[in-house]
Amino acid sequence: MPDLNSLKLKSQSPKKINSAVRRLLSELQLPEKNIEFLKYKKPDRFRPESDNCHFNVWVMCNYHGGGATHGWIISQDTKNDFIEAQFHTVWRHPDGRLVDITPRKDGEKRLMFVLDELRQIELSDHEGTPAIISYDNFRILRGITISGLQRIKIVPQSSFIYDHGLAIVK
Repeated sequence: MPDLNSLKLKSQSPKKINSAVRRLLSELQLPEKNIEFLKYKKPDRFRPESDNCHFNVWVMCNYHGGGATHGWIISQDTKNDFIEAQFHTVWRHPDGRLVDITPRKDGEKRLMFVLDELRQIELSDHEGTPAIISYDNFRILRGITISGLQRIKIVPQSSFIYDHGLAIVK
């Protein structure tokens, strides 16, 4: 089995539901009806960070109300028969619409999001610093699950949570 680092993956959100997406949903025990295609929308009152969706949504809720909705971003590289799900949080507007406010490093503006009502993030800490317990990416390469459903701790790597009053420096 090739190492993911040796492959030149070019994963993007699938444009439609296909057999690989259905397999991934089955592995995660999520119904197809939970899929929504969301476009990125930049917030107007702060600059969100890529790879920081959970905290971005928390800041958005502080500014505009609404709530957090957890699920998975699906991305796929059909050439290499690779698909993955990344645990993700989007903002639920007070009117009920789901809005993705987290910019992607790859610049992708539209994503396949799958609502997950089974799993949530948990607040935690790491050596006195706020952290989140979330889920690692779920990956399938050439029909074989290469990283399954695992809980992970995410420790913020920037001052974002302090800059927006989500944590206080001791």
